[in-house]
Amino acid sequence: MSERMGDDIKVSVIITTYKRPFKTLSRAIESALAQTHRNFEIIVVDDSPDSPERDILKRQVEEAYSEKLAYIQNLKNLGACASRNIGISRSTGQYIALLDDDDQWLPEKNKLMLQCFSSEDIGLVYCNYHTYRNGKPITIKGRKRYEGSVLPQLLESNFIGGCSIPLIPRHVFDTCGMFDERLPASQDTDLYRRIAKKYQVKYLDEPLVIYHFSDVSISSSQEKQIRGRLMLLDKYKDDYAAYPAVKRIYFCDIFVGLIASKRSDEAWELFRKEYNPSFTAYLRILPSVGKALVKRLYWALR
Repeated sequence: MSERMGDDIKVSVIITTYKRPFKTLSRAIESALAQTHRNFEIIVVDDSPDSPERDILKRQVEEAYSEKLAYIQNLKNLGACASRNIGISRSTGQYIALLDDDDQWLPEKNKLMLQCFSSEDIGLVYCNYHTYRNGKPITIKGRKRYEGSVLPQLLESNFIGGCSIPLIPRHVFDTCGMFDERLPASQDTDLYRRIAKKYQVKYLDEPLVIYHFSDVSISSSQEKQIRGRLMLLDKYKDDYAAYPAVKRIYFCDIFVGLIASKRSDEAWELFRKEYNPSFTAYLRILPSVGKALVKRLYWALR
């Protein structure tokens, strides 16, 4: 590790929470406190609606961690990305590490990732992770990992993962902007794409994060996911024009998602908008549709 990455480097840990029980939130906090890179601050941003439960959670957190973190309560529900932006704006560290309230870090996470910033052109470091579905570990085969100039790969899919995974220098947010609060979903993908336009991305092949998700969270977020992807399709239309094969893959994921959500009319309307309906157009997207269907089936059977 260079002197620049020594103990004098401060990492700001931003934990956003929404209506979580203290037991779950404290699991995330404890994993942040256990980091072997000891120069850090923790900022918890509570986006829960005003309620007695929210006040109870604040009291529990402050009693358990009074000297170890800053606790911010939003005056009203603003959304996860607005909360992340608030936490980043209030932070003082040279590096930003985001942590969702139901995820965990392994102790070496920030220390090992800091060591990967070997040059100024690296704007994001990400790592491998363990995945838990409904509280049980699962193995996901065929994960693709890329590093270097990765914009085309990010236009196809978010191979980096959720917000709990990467470590990002503060100056990168100054250059690329913060989370786009207009997006209903895929805000992490959008941020990664903007970073990849200006910086290199580095991968650390160590599982340093425990990522939790549930069937309930998947089903409740499907509508937002589709709307978010449609917005990204438009937001990056100029980039997709340079990578038509990548656009087909991303488009077909959205198309199949609409079909699976019993919104066939919207799916075919989108097809007519994006492609000149013809037999040739059908043949061109058919392989990508097939891959999207297989991917969706794979996750349904996990």
